[in-house]
Amino acid sequence: PLGRQLPPRGGPLAVQFAVGQGDCALVVFPDRWCALIDTGDAWRGGSGPFVRQVAPWLRRQGLARLDAVVLTHGHRDHTGGAAAVGQAFGVGTWLGGGRAADTVEAGPAPWLRPGPAVRVLHRWGEWSLEVLDPAAATAGDLHENDRSLAVVLRRSGTAAMVWTGDLEAKGEAALVAAGLVPAGAGVWKAGHHGSSTSGSPAFLAALRPQAVVVSCGLGNRYGHPSHGPYVVDGDTLPTVRTDLQGTVTVTWRDGTPEVRTLRP
Repeated sequence: PLGRQLPPRGGPLAVQFAVGQGDCALVVFPDRWCALIDTGDAWRGGSGPFVRQVAPWLRRQGLARLDAVVLTHGHRDHTGGAAAVGQAFGVGTWLGGGRAADTVEAGPAPWLRPGPAVRVLHRWGEWSLEVLDPAAATAGDLHENDRSLAVVLRRSGTAAMVWTGDLEAKGEAALVAAGLVPAGAGVWKAGHHGSSTSGSPAFLAALRPQAVVVSCGLGNRYGHPSHGPYVVDGDTLPTVRTDLQGTVTVTWRDGTPEVRTLRP
């Protein structure tokens, strides 16, 4: 299991948990303000990766409260653990993209929806965490995946890490057209589990990540990741996968991301 890592030193800690075919991430600031990004799926009977893996890790870190839970959109592999989150932890605020707020019974904490195209959740020194909403940036009709909220961790205004839920090409295009793509991202958690429907050339050209994290299940029936190599300006980006390399942690020292993996 991951050892005790909180509070982080020098800057935030980002954790992309290995939760099988789903998404669940955590961002913790040095002041211990923390946000959970998606909750993974749930299994029959109410258990699931969040209950089995994520919640015990949070407790080992001494976290009894989550200041924010962001459910990028309303698909079960991102929201299935939400009920367990609400039962096991205090939650300051819930944010939901797409149909998330309508499909999840997550407890009494307030929901922030709908919102502006850009919403800042927290600031600590030169660091901030913000949420981008493609649906608020376009008048077009978007599929549930393309209504995914994007979460951006910034340092002095520059993107350090970006999560884009299950955004596909149309949702990415909405961010590009609105000028909301966080350029120069240090690390990008690939959209839609590394699917070929995500990571469009225009979006990658604007985002310009240095490394990519893919969250997917081992031998999953969808064939994820299917994008192939991520290439920006002719350079193939280093990529890590939760199905092969386990939980991924990212810290920052002197502005450079340090990506570490823990094999399952």
